[in-house]
Amino acid sequence: MRKLFVLWVLTSLILLQGEALAAPAADIPPAVKAVNSQPVLQWTGFPDAVMYELDIAKTADFVDAQIIFHSTTIYSAGFQPDLSAWLGKNLFYRVRPLDYDKRPLSEWTAPVAIAVKTPHSIQTFRPVTTTQWSKVTPILYPVYAWIPVLGADHYKVELFQETGTGSSSERKSKLVQTWEVKGSLTADVYDETPRIGTFSWRVQAIAQNGQSIGQFSGREEFTLRPVSRQFAIGIYGDSIMHGGGAISNAPSDFTYSLHAYLKTPALNLARSGDTSAASLERFERDVIPFAPRMLIIMTGTNSLRGGVKADEVASELAQIAKKCRQNKIVPVFLTLPPINPDRIKQVFRENSDPGWQVEMQKVNRYILENLPHLDVAPLFVDNRGMIPPYWATDGLHLDAKAKKAIGKLINQSDLTVFK
Repeated sequence: MRKLFVLWVLTSLILLQGEALAAPAADIPPAVKAVNSQPVLQWTGFPDAVMYELDIAKTADFVDAQIIFHSTTIYSAGFQPDLSAWLGKNLFYRVRPLDYDKRPLSEWTAPVAIAVKTPHSIQTFRPVTTTQWSKVTPILYPVYAWIPVLGADHYKVELFQETGTGSSSERKSKLVQTWEVKGSLTADVYDETPRIGTFSWRVQAIAQNGQSIGQFSGREEFTLRPVSRQFAIGIYGDSIMHGGGAISNAPSDFTYSLHAYLKTPALNLARSGDTSAASLERFERDVIPFAPRMLIIMTGTNSLRGGVKADEVASELAQIAKKCRQNKIVPVFLTLPPINPDRIKQVFRENSDPGWQVEMQKVNRYILENLPHLDVAPLFVDNRGMIPPYWATDGLHLDAKAKKAIGKLINQSDLTVFK
């Protein structure tokens, strides 16, 4: 049984804390707070939840006749309802996480009472950002994330480079990139440029008529300096190493990052979409400036499922190992977990090369026989030689529990044997 998680209210944000598979504790009284007519409800994501179920009701018993809002299609750890028809009323809400098939991963949270008292003012509204990595660990390829905004047609994301010293008011900001992110439920954007230095980003929601919905969010700042040997461990490879999982969760959520489960602080140098050729090509630019003492590498899955042969992938891995040694970096290769082509097809509408399994076995055999390694692939193989949805909901990207399992294996291993 996982630990109980409880929904509680802090000012106008509602935060869902902890982990759970048990019923909420009866001795924790529901919080009562005044909220505006379009509040942003926000909670800490439940590990490996694909979506969330939310009920808002007129009474705390949530009988069908009293429920005024119900949804099982909330794909972010937060939601903005329109409660303008209920000004002056007391309402109750509850949340529970769901898997891909909409099966509950937890009991409902305890009912929480809210008093709808303040009319919504679009002029003062700011989107709520949810990016976690900038608060806990550096990442070379950022992912910017927020809670979808009621009435949004698309979003404008701006990235600034900060120069100078002193307080934020004393520094200079230069707008270096703008993204237009289409889709009302879209809640993140992947930065395809490595960001070294000090930056800040913000997001604004835009309605279908082109008018802004309130203001930009507050700026969220992050810094990454190219200091050689600052980090004992670097994480390198494709999206499996970059982060994200359970379909709906991006690398902006630290829960899905391998380095969240390592005892030693690590630098995330991975990039979503990498092939083994791409990982080799960007090595000098993205790894050498930081020169971590050890580089944990997993790359080649995208190559193999795209039809690249094992010999080519093995050659690229060997070249990455050579570049590591030339720069006094200890390489540790992780064997490649299998994929699940049926699930990939179901979720992404993408086909996988029919020969992926044979070619992946060849690559893993090469890693085991020729490269410094940790053999993680056997952790995730079913009786068909594929990865079951338990470990990778979408058949490709490892979920939080899988990242935790690899982290445990790394923590238990004596990595000094690779030096």
